[in-house]
Amino acid sequence: MLDTSLLNDLVGCYLVLAIGYNILSLVLYDVKGRPLTSNKPVQAIVLVALLYMIYVSEAALGSGAWMFLMVVFLLLILRFGVYQHLAGYDETRYFSRSAWVAAIAINVFGVAVLTLSLF
Repeated sequence: MLDTSLLNDLVGCYLVLAIGYNILSLVLYDVKGRPLTSNKPVQAIVLVALLYMIYVSEAALGSGAWMFLMVVFLLLILRFGVYQHLAGYDETRYFSRSAWVAAIAINVFGVAVLTLSLF
């Protein structure tokens, strides 16, 4: 099992990467007229922020409610953060192939560290 401090740092790293990717997507849309991906970056930022609030609220929520909410978020990340991107690269949906790979990598990393937090 990972040290709690390390796990918290890894979850924090995922959150920074996910929010940063979506902020960059917004900036690219403003500058170049094309976001990193066709996903809705503002909604993604809000969901990741909500995930973080739930992640740090385990004591207040109780372990059962916290575990349930974390599993719900894991399923959402798997569906909209991993599966949706893995469905295939389409140059009309992504700024570049690198943006596509980054979206997959960030979310796979998130699923991994959030899954570890359940144990």
